Amino acid sequence: MTQPSLQSELTTRGAVWLLVAICLWTLGLARADGLLTSLMTIALALVPWARWHGRRVLQGLNIEWQMPARAMVDRPLALRGVIHQGRAMAAHNLRLVLFFPSNQQHELTCDYLAGGDSTVIEESFQPLRRGVQESLPYQILSAFPWGWWQHCLSGHQAQRLRVIPAVRSSSPLLAMGLSHEQRAASHLLQTQADGEWRGLREWRAGDALKRLHLAASTRSLARGQGLMVSDHDHPATAPNHVVVLFHSFASDRALIRDEPFERALSVLVGTLRYLLAQQVPASLVADFDSWCESPCMKSSDFQELLDRFACVKRAAQTEWHDWQEAQRSIDPTAQLWMISDMPPHTWQRGILPRKAPVQILDISKKPRAFSLPPRTR
Repeated sequence: MTQPSLQSELTTRGAVWLLVAICLWTLGLARADGLLTSLMTIALALVPWARWHGRRVLQGLNIEWQMPARAMVDRPLALRGVIHQGRAMAAHNLRLVLFFPSNQQHELTCDYLAGGDSTVIEESFQPLRRGVQESLPYQILSAFPWGWWQHCLSGHQAQRLRVIPAVRSSSPLLAMGLSHEQRAASHLLQTQADGEWRGLREWRAGDALKRLHLAASTRSLARGQGLMVSDHDHPATAPNHVVVLFHSFASDRALIRDEPFERALSVLVGTLRYLLAQQVPASLVADFDSWCESPCMKSSDFQELLDRFACVKRAAQTEWHDWQEAQRSIDPTAQLWMISDMPPHTWQRGILPRKAPVQILDISKKPRAFSLPPRTR
């Protein structure tokens, strides 16, 4: 923690008091009124005394903040502050201001703190924008006593904080490349073991011999009935590999705003988390990351990506040839999912032909997912 700095400014109330005191003191001298002159002399002396006393109160304060090292946009961040007054001087009406990434701030209050005492402040703050900071700037403001001086104690505490994008997922996402109907129709899928066992049923034409249940069939034949087989759910399947391509390319002069990029980034986080939960091998290729392919195979990969997402910036200018080259570099056997902060109609024609359907997630106010059918040159 750095050494705090203390500044004091005369308030409007203090300026009025000082001006009135000077005027009455001058009047007392002009009228040779000893009582009035003496009273105004005391009134004038109280102004520097109030400044000295208020500064002494703040200089005795020691504050320590505790919070998680990672927060998420639109999720409450728990704050805990321990304030200690090291001097035998009570503090009144303290305002505490914390400064978070992307010019966000949060204000707390402490009405009273006795001399030599400590107090704990617990609140929550909901970040609205992502970002990274290595230290936590704070200010302690006080106008005690009498509101004549505004004192500001400023400091920094070593507190690393990453605010990651919000996780945004919607029902269209669940209908993308992992729905059972699309998986069964795709030739890029690998079939896993049989699904959950449902029970026994009579043998039907087309049943595999390996499903034949010998013990149950023996008992069934003894009763004059047919063969019995084990019945399972449909086998679970999953793509061999999904590559999520994030870009900010648009073929026409579409309006560029920060809000769609932040929304698209949140959808990207939700997509990667969904693939990880489904145990689908995935990787990310993004223009804001120089088109480098980043794996998202396990939880540690996902956490690393989250930390990087906290400070990424929108690609300033995504070129057509770079976007095309990024598509060519993707494994042709992988499923391709595309997310962009630009409307799909501004870049959809630039998608290169692939043997498998290309899944597109539209991040507009009414999110929707759709796929382009396989194409060949």
